[in-house]
Amino acid sequence: MQYEPDLDGNPVIYMRIRMHRKIPELAEPIQQFLFYIINKVDLETNSQGAVILFDCSGAGYANMDLDMLKVLSEVAFKYFPFCIKKVIVYELSWMLNAFRRIAMTIIPGAFARIVHFATKDDITNYIAAENLPDFMAGGRCRRDYRAVPEGCPDVETVALERGFQLADVERIRGIFAPYLDEAMAAIEKRKAEEEEEEEAETKRRSEEEDVVPVITSPADEEDEETPNGENSSGPVAIVRAQGGTAFEDYASLYPQNVITFRRTPLSNSSTSSWSEEDRQNSSSSSNQCPLTGTVLLRNNHRSQALAFKVQSTRAEAYSVTPAQGVILPGAYLCINIALKEEEEEKEGGRSSSEMVVLQDKFMVLLCPEVNLTTDLVSWHHFGRLFLAQADRVFSHKLTTRLAAEDATAAKRVRSEEKSAAAATAESSQTIGRLEREVGRLRQQCRRLEGRQRWLNLVSLLLAVLALALVLWPLAVERPPTWTLLGSLISSVVAGNEQQTMQGACTMAATAVKSTSPPPL
Repeated sequence: MQYEPDLDGNPVIYMRIRMHRKIPELAEPIQQFLFYIINKVDLETNSQGAVILFDCSGAGYANMDLDMLKVLSEVAFKYFPFCIKKVIVYELSWMLNAFRRIAMTIIPGAFARIVHFATKDDITNYIAAENLPDFMAGGRCRRDYRAVPEGCPDVETVALERGFQLADVERIRGIFAPYLDEAMAAIEKRKAEEEEEEEAETKRRSEEEDVVPVITSPADEEDEETPNGENSSGPVAIVRAQGGTAFEDYASLYPQNVITFRRTPLSNSSTSSWSEEDRQNSSSSSNQCPLTGTVLLRNNHRSQALAFKVQSTRAEAYSVTPAQGVILPGAYLCINIALKEEEEEKEGGRSSSEMVVLQDKFMVLLCPEVNLTTDLVSWHHFGRLFLAQADRVFSHKLTTRLAAEDATAAKRVRSEEKSAAAATAESSQTIGRLEREVGRLRQQCRRLEGRQRWLNLVSLLLAVLALALVLWPLAVERPPTWTLLGSLISSVVAGNEQQTMQGACTMAATAVKSTSPPPL
C-alpha cells in the first residue's frame, strides 16, 4: 500500500511480509497488483522517486518467497530505475539471516547501496512517527489504510473471473482467515473510537453554545419562563426563594453526615387503578424497587446566590437530580439520588447493589457569590466557577447506609451468598481431588497393562525355548524344521501372540508326525 512520505518527502510503499503466503494460484495476481502500485506512484511523482519498506516484524520462514523477490527485483529495477530511491527492511529477525544473504545476491550490485536495515529504535531516522502506520512501533498516523475503494469487487467475483473454483476460494480464505479477523476487529475498534470522538465533540459544542436554563421552585408558577424566554429544563437548576424568608446560617444540608438509601415503592395514587393480581405481583417483586436517597440543600444567605455540585466515588452508577445548579438567596432544593437499574443488574441483583451503596461516598461542593449575569452564560462558564474560585469552594462529605429493613435483608442475602460460595468452593475442591485420583488410577492401570504384556511375552519365549529343546533332535534330522523354528522365534520377538501360538502348534504337529511309527 502507498502511505505517508518519509523525511525526504518521498512516498512510501509498505509490504507487510507476515501476511504473505507463497500460493501458486495467487503469484500472478499479487505480482500484477504490486507492479500496478509501483507504476501508479511513479506516474504521480513524475519519476521523482519512492521508498519501498518491507515490514518483516512477526515474519517467519513460512512468509519467505524467493521467487517473488526475484521477479520484483528484475521488474522494479529494470522498468522503474528512477522510481525506487530507497529500500528499507524493517525488523528482520536474526533467524532469517540466511534468507537475507540469499536476497542480497539477487539484488543488482549497483542497487545494493540503497538497501537499509532498520529496527523500531531507529525507524524514525527515515520516517517521522506521525507518518508511520499504527502497526509499526511508535506509529501515530490516523490515516485509514484499511479503507476499501468505492466500486471494488468482492473476492468471489474476482476469483470467478480468473477461473478459480469456489473450493479454492474457501481454501485460500482459510489461510488468510486470522489476518481478516484481525483487520475486522481493528475496523470495528476504529469505528467505535471515531463515534466516541464525534460524540465528545458534539457534547463540547453543546456545552459551549447552550444557555443555562432556569427552574422555578414549587412556590412559583410551573410554566414560568426563563429570562431568555425558554421553558425551564435541564440538570442545572436556579431555585427561587419562597417569599423573603430569612435564615441566619450560610447554608444548611440535611442529612449532615449519612445518606439513608431505601427501596421506595410506588405511591398509592399511582396504583389505585391496578387489579388485585397486579398488586400481588408488585408486592412479590418489591425487591425490584430502586434504591433512593434524598439530600435537602438550602441557601441561608439573603443576598448571595449559591452554586452547588454533587460528586460521587462512582458517578456513573447513580442518577442525581439535579447534579449541579444555583440556589438563589433564601431558596432550598431537594436532591434525589437513585442507583441506576442497569448498575443493579451489572452487580448481580439486590444484595450486590446494596453492598455497592454501602461502599460509595458523596461530596457536595458549594461556591458562593455567583454572578447570574456572567457566570451562567453557558455550561462552560458554570464549570469554571469551581476552578476560578477554588479557594472559596466549600466541600461537605457524606457517607451512605441502608434503611433498617433493607440492611437486614441485605445481611440475610449476603449470608446466603457466602454459604453458596463456600459450598461451591468445597464442591470444586472435591471434584479436583476426584479428578486427580482418577488420573492416578489410570496411570497405574497403564503400568499394570504394560507389565502384563511383558509377562505374556516372557512366558511365550520360555515355551518356545522348551519346544525348541524338545524338537532339537528332529531339527538335526529334518532341516526344514529350522525354518519353522526361526519363524516362531521371529513372532515372539515381534510380540505377535496369535502367530506364535500357530507356529508352536505347527511344530508340535510336525514332531508328532516324525515320531509316529510307520504304517503296516
